[in-house]
Amino acid sequence: MMIVVAVIAIIATIAVPAYRDSVRKGGRADAVSRLAQLQQAQERWRADSATFALTLAELGLTATIANSQYTLAITEATATRFVATATATGSSQIDDAACRVLRLTSNGGNVSYTSFNAGGSEDTSTSNRCWNR
Repeated sequence: MMIVVAVIAIIATIAVPAYRDSVRKGGRADAVSRLAQLQQAQERWRADSATFALTLAELGLTATIANSQYTLAITEATATRFVATATATGSSQIDDAACRVLRLTSNGGNVSYTSFNAGGSEDTSTSNRCWNR
C-alpha cells in the first residue's frame, strides 16, 4: 500500500506542474490570438480613417480574454502607430511571472512583439518565448 501511495505522489509531483504550465500556455495563446485579431481590426480601421482607433469599443472588441485570464488594451494610437497590450489578470496567468504582459507595437507598418515579466522587465531574448505558442 505504501508503494502505491509513493508512486501516486511521484506522479502527482510531475503531473501537476506540467498541467499548470499547459494551462498558462493556453491562456498565452488566447492572448496572442486576440492581439492578432486587434491588429487586423486596427488595420481595417486605419484603411477607412486618418488614424488608428483609440478604444477597443471602436473596433468592436472587448477587454476580457480567455475567461478573464488577460485584459486587452490599446495604450497608444496615432496616425502611424499603435500599441496594444494583453496583461495577465486571472489567477493561473498571474503565476506566469515571465510573461505577465504581452505587447504588440505597429509603427509605420513594422510590427514588433515584446513581453514583460512580473517585475516589469522586458524580455530581451531573441526567441521571446512568450510569443511562441
